[in-house]
Amino acid sequence: MPSSFIYWQFLFFLILVFLSPFNVLASTPSEPETLLRWKASLDNKSQSFLSSWVEDSHYSRWVGIACDEGSSITNLSLPNIGLRGTLQSLNFISLPNLMWLDLRYNSFYGDLPQQICNLSKLTFLDLSYNSFSGNIPPQISFLQSLNFFSLAGNQLNGQIPEGIGSLSSLSVIYFDNNNLSGSLPTWIGRLPNLSRLFLNVNRMYGPIPQEFGNLSRLTHLDLSFNNFFGNIPSEIGNLTSLSQLYVRQNSLTGPIPISFGNLQNLSRLILLNNSLSGSIPEEVGMMRSLTMLDFARNNLTGHIPASIGNLSNLEALYMFRNHLSGFIPNEIGLLVSLYALQLQKNKLTGVIPATSIGNLTRLSSFYLGENMLAGSIPKEIGMLQSLTMLGLQQNKFSGSIPTSLGNLTRLRELSLFDNDLSDPIPPTINNLTSLETLQFADNNLNGQLPDNVCRDGLLAYFIAQNCNFTGQIPSSLRNCTSLIRLRLQGNQLTGNISEAFGIYPKLNYIELSDNKFYGELSSKWGQCSNLTSLKISNNNISGEIPVELGQATQLRVIDLSSNHLYGEIPKELGRLTWLLDLLLDGNKLSGKIPIEIGMLSNLKRLNLASNNLSGSMPDQLGECSNLIELNLKRNQIGESIPQTISNIYALRSLD
Repeated sequence: MPSSFIYWQFLFFLILVFLSPFNVLASTPSEPETLLRWKASLDNKSQSFLSSWVEDSHYSRWVGIACDEGSSITNLSLPNIGLRGTLQSLNFISLPNLMWLDLRYNSFYGDLPQQICNLSKLTFLDLSYNSFSGNIPPQISFLQSLNFFSLAGNQLNGQIPEGIGSLSSLSVIYFDNNNLSGSLPTWIGRLPNLSRLFLNVNRMYGPIPQEFGNLSRLTHLDLSFNNFFGNIPSEIGNLTSLSQLYVRQNSLTGPIPISFGNLQNLSRLILLNNSLSGSIPEEVGMMRSLTMLDFARNNLTGHIPASIGNLSNLEALYMFRNHLSGFIPNEIGLLVSLYALQLQKNKLTGVIPATSIGNLTRLSSFYLGENMLAGSIPKEIGMLQSLTMLGLQQNKFSGSIPTSLGNLTRLRELSLFDNDLSDPIPPTINNLTSLETLQFADNNLNGQLPDNVCRDGLLAYFIAQNCNFTGQIPSSLRNCTSLIRLRLQGNQLTGNISEAFGIYPKLNYIELSDNKFYGELSSKWGQCSNLTSLKISNNNISGEIPVELGQATQLRVIDLSSNHLYGEIPKELGRLTWLLDLLLDGNKLSGKIPIEIGMLSNLKRLNLASNNLSGSMPDQLGECSNLIELNLKRNQIGESIPQTISNIYALRSLD
């Protein structure tokens, strides 16, 4: 029984105090002496922060100290001033009237001292965001006046002591961001005044006790980032004072309780990243105070309930990565306060409800990608002029891209890839000069690419492969130094490749294969210091491979196959020690295979077939120990294979 537990702890405490060979009552230093001794135990820099703590100044004027009318210290408050040390030298028994102890955001370390239990009048204890370790001492249970208790952001471990269940005055518990373990104690349900309980980011496990339903004053509950499992108890629906409920990133299963409909004061409900199943209950629509609803990354099925339209205060709705099916309800259009609507990666069908969506004028992020939606993209989306993110990719949308999308001048991401869209891109897309991500790939689009895609120098990802685009590379790409990834392969683009591109310090991937580009490779590619993949196969490129390419030392893949390149393979390519694929087949290269190729120890595929290479196969190729495929056919290379090739145990194909 908890009362018996507290009795024996208290008896032990009395024995400790009165029978100790170091008679506490006879040797207790004064309050200022206690603080000066503690100051002396801190490091030198910390002591400088407490420069006002000196004997010739009354301690009531010391920084962080407040006293009562009898000059007894009641408040020790030193948050965020850079103190470093332990609490072991702080004699708590010498501070009998201390009510407030605030040492948060410092660099204290070591165990929490058991002697803290002597602060019988303490109401506020905040030791958060230090580096305390070890267990929470069970003697904490003696702090019967405690109202606020924060140990957040330390390195504490072990279980939460049972004695905390006797602290009936406790209103706030912040134990988050530690390494606490064990199951959720049922006795927490016996804390009648508890309003805030934060246990997130620990290593706790087990089910959520149904006793939590007794916490009638609880307003904030965060159990996120632990290992809790089992069903969410229906008793949580009894917490009618609850304002915020966070249970993200656990292993909870079973349905969303219909009792959640009782939570009329709930403003945030976050169940992200669990394994919840079943349908979304209609009762969700009764939580009319909700501003954020997050059911994402679960296993929910069934339809999105029409009652969702009752949540007139809702600002963010996240239901992505579930198995939801059916239509998007028209009632979504009633959520006029929404700034985020993310329903991607489900099994939704039907069309986008055009009129309803047009009402959501505050919407900033709108994601419907990876569903089975069909029909045309409604022109009403162009009314959502606050949009910054629009993701409609991987659906079955058909028809033209509406010209009204050009109204979305704040748009930073436009993802339309992998649909059945057709016709040219409307010229109004040139208005979208704030784009960072633009994805048209795998559609039936034709005509020219929008010329202003990087007019303001912000575009990072431009993905438009496997369409029927014609014409030249957009001129704004030439000086688009923000570019990170460019994929335009599988079109009918043309133009002089040596003039179309500049220097891209952030670029890590470019693929231009299967187009009609001509001209010579620019030496500027060697200045793209982050480039990992350069793929320009099956074009009409001529000239020599620039030796400067050997300066792009992050390259993993070079594919220049099926062009009209001539001259020798630059020995400088031997500097590309991260290279995995070197594909130069189907050109007019001549000369010998450079021995420096042997320095490419990570190389997996080397294809030099169908060129005019001569000489013998260099012994150094045997040093390419990870080589899987080696193809040198249709050249003028000697037929003898060096003995060193037998050292390449990974080799599967030699031609």
